[in-house]
Amino acid sequence: MRFNETIDQAIAEVARRFADKSEQYSVVFLGVLTHEVSNPLNVIQLSSQILKSPRPEEAQTRGVERMLRGA
Repeated sequence: MRFNETIDQAIAEVARRFADKSEQYSVVFLGVLTHEVSNPLNVIQLSSQILKSPRPEEAQTRGVERMLRGA
């Protein structure tokens, strides 16, 4: 009986450790993903704002506006 209880406790401890590590890796992954996605979006947004000249052509204006909305 004690052997079974010991095994159950060991399994519970391993499951807790796995859950903690899994959560830790998820947080790190989301941080890296957020960083990698935000950089290109910032470039798109800044570039589209620069392209928006005082007297743009209609096609240029539509394209730039789409870029700004997308970013």
